[in-house]
Amino acid sequence: MLKKGKKIGTVSRNSCARACETGVKEKMYGLAARLKQDGYEVVGTDLLPMACNIDAAKKTEYKDEVLVILACDSSVCTLQSVFHSKISVPR
Repeated sequence: MLKKGKKIGTVSRNSCARACETGVKEKMYGLAARLKQDGYEVVGTDLLPMACNIDAAKKTEYKDEVLVILACDSSVCTLQSVFHSKISVPR
């Protein structure tokens, strides 16, 4: 789902993703570094406290074309619905 030449952002949640070890800051930055190393254009990283909350998600603006989301399924669905013009890739 990732294509070189697209602006990519990584997004993680800082609560449930930490508990189930699907996200957190370290994994998000690690993924961004690996993507950059593989030649992808990573333009942003964002650690959200409540990615599954629509109001909290709407407060964020992304310049990325693709969001790689390190969070629970609920957060992925919320971010996909709020940022429907972007490609969302669950991790």
